[in-house]
Amino acid sequence: MLLSNTRKRSKSVRNNYCRLNPNIYHEQLPGKILSSTPAMDDPNFDSALVFIAEHNEQGALGFVMNKVFERALNELVEFSSSPAFPLYEGGPVDREHLYFIHRRSDLIPGGTPVIDDIYLGGDFQKQSNRSIIKT
Repeated sequence: MLLSNTRKRSKSVRNNYCRLNPNIYHEQLPGKILSSTPAMDDPNFDSALVFIAEHNEQGALGFVMNKVFERALNELVEFSSSPAFPLYEGGPVDREHLYFIHRRSDLIPGGTPVIDDIYLGGDFQKQSNRSIIKT
């Protein structure tokens, strides 16, 4: 799953979840999917599913994964020769960077393990240049 140009480091996601679940520890949230509730006053999270990639004392790094971005991967200059994979919004902060979650550590080196066989980031540009990705 590719998450477009957005990164959300939000204490509000962490605090809303931990308020409802006070026994949640930092190491338990990465890899979890949180579902927003109508109680959240932020329209960016209306009906959102948020994948938590990181959670520590400084906050949470999560990605909205159920809202499709208006452009495909190959519409970004850096990835113009890539397949037309759909991108997802990711979140309302930092609209200048591309983050991606994947299960292909064998093809995309350097990713940070989130949970089990799910990774955040890595050298996707190197992979894209090798043109091994199949649609």
